[in-house]
Amino acid sequence: MDKEIQKIRVNESVVNTYSYLKGNYNEDEFVSSLKNDSKFEIINDDETHFNFDKTLSNDEIDSICEKINAGVNEKIVKDFYNGKFINIRFKNKSTLNIKNLLEENLSTAVFNVECDTYDSHLYFYSEILGSGDQFNYLYNIDVKNNSKVTLVIFSNSKSKGFINLLGNCESNCNIEVLFINVNKNNVYTNCKIYLNGEKSCSNVEVCYICSENHKFDYNITSSMIGKESISNINGKGVLLDNGEKIFRGTVDFQKGCLNAEGCENEEVIILSKNVKNQSLPLLLCKEKNVKGSHGFTANSIDEDKIFYLLSRGFNEKEAKGLILRGKFLNLLKEVKNEEIVDKFMNLLMEAI
Repeated sequence: MDKEIQKIRVNESVVNTYSYLKGNYNEDEFVSSLKNDSKFEIINDDETHFNFDKTLSNDEIDSICEKINAGVNEKIVKDFYNGKFINIRFKNKSTLNIKNLLEENLSTAVFNVECDTYDSHLYFYSEILGSGDQFNYLYNIDVKNNSKVTLVIFSNSKSKGFINLLGNCESNCNIEVLFINVNKNNVYTNCKIYLNGEKSCSNVEVCYICSENHKFDYNITSSMIGKESISNINGKGVLLDNGEKIFRGTVDFQKGCLNAEGCENEEVIILSKNVKNQSLPLLLCKEKNVKGSHGFTANSIDEDKIFYLLSRGFNEKEAKGLILRGKFLNLLKEVKNEEIVDKFMNLLMEAI
């Protein structure tokens, strides 16, 4: 199989910060191939309908990629044309589990999610497992009719990957996204949610374990458009070994989003002197009557807490594990798929 490899820019920030911070974009090698070996295991209930028919035109995919502002070049976008199209329509209270079993070569997919009826809720679990050259995914979520989508993306593979998410949220609708990343390779995650409607709401959580020499890059943006819209962006993760992480969180208050509220916070737990961490929170504002805030903390594990647990008979690894479990359980409490939570906690214990 012929492969084309080139270095490209990814995850360009919404606005440029000082260049010496080296956080405006990232660069990595990308594999482009016409061959696509996407394999999916799908478990759904009767309230979720899906098909593999291609319903998005090339122009529509181009438009989506422009809206998410991913900073990727034409080669990556064209791979979506040749990938799998999984169209998902849900009604009432639905649950969908999709496992992508990466084997070899390139895995590319477009997940197109729409609600069918009024006041519906979809729980969507997407697991990325196995190994291969690369995965390149696009999640397009359109929420209307007073409905809600909860999406959990669990990346636990040995492949380099690109995760792109575009959300459109109408009045009184809700999008919740949780990115869980324990990948054993570089992962670039770009998420942009448009809160178009009045009292629309989004909540984006990031949870990760970044170890060895891997690089995790996040670019999360909430575009506040509707009146009284609410956005929360939260990140929490562990950095160890020679891991490298950059987190760009942006709350963008657009003209007309009266009484909108946006908040972003990140907590990084550093377990090695050799890690590299960058956190770039941004608040952009074109409207006066809004509330915006951001915060960031970077710490190691509290030595006093470790000493206390050691005095109660735990060894050092067990003590650190208990403390870290407590930090992440609150973040993962909304995940109804216990298998995902157990995998994360087991990998957390292995990492420390």
